[in-house]
Amino acid sequence: MVSSTYPAVVHARVRGNCRVAPRLLQAISRTLARPLDHSSDRMPASTPSSLQVYEVAAGRELPALLSALKRLGEWYDPEDIVVLSPFGPQSSLVGRFLAREPENKEERALRELLAGERPVAWRSIFTAKGLDAPAVVVTDVTAEAAAWADEHNLSWNDLLYVGMTRARYACTVLRGEGAPWRLASDRMHVPHREGVRVLGGAGAAAVAAATAASRPVS
Repeated sequence: MVSSTYPAVVHARVRGNCRVAPRLLQAISRTLARPLDHSSDRMPASTPSSLQVYEVAAGRELPALLSALKRLGEWYDPEDIVVLSPFGPQSSLVGRFLAREPENKEERALRELLAGERPVAWRSIFTAKGLDAPAVVVTDVTAEAAAWADEHNLSWNDLLYVGMTRARYACTVLRGEGAPWRLASDRMHVPHREGVRVLGGAGAAAVAAATAASRPVS
């Protein structure tokens, strides 16, 4: 059974998807090789959206996060972007970074984005359950994180799905070398998306231009 320290992140199938842009949800489902979790969409199929998956070499996680946040910052306000991790504050990429002093100009710029006057929110996937935001960056997608999930009897595929589907229009995944989308121990679950509370207020119009410059994962 899943430890009470890590609350369950999935429930049951829902009838209508009303939060995630249909094309984004389809791209996420294809990437994770899992069926769609709903029978219909309430958002127009033409709603602009984008799923970006970036392969990140070991030791390049912070520069990759800075680049992702700068790209999203061209189209979204800081309040409309959320950075998620399978880990909590002390173990996540952002938490470990903010616990020390920045070492160079790029790190100072990243700290300003994450802890400045208008900071980008960051949290664990577990605490983001039931929330969504116009744009989401999923970090700590690594082989080590997948092994951690397996050790705690958590479905790695479910964790990724819940994290990625917190995004309404734009999802960026920073994927480490060798990170799997699914483990042999994963069971097929379908997350529950009822009663989602909105973070940020950007609408679909905010992503129309961004989508033109972004290539969705097919």
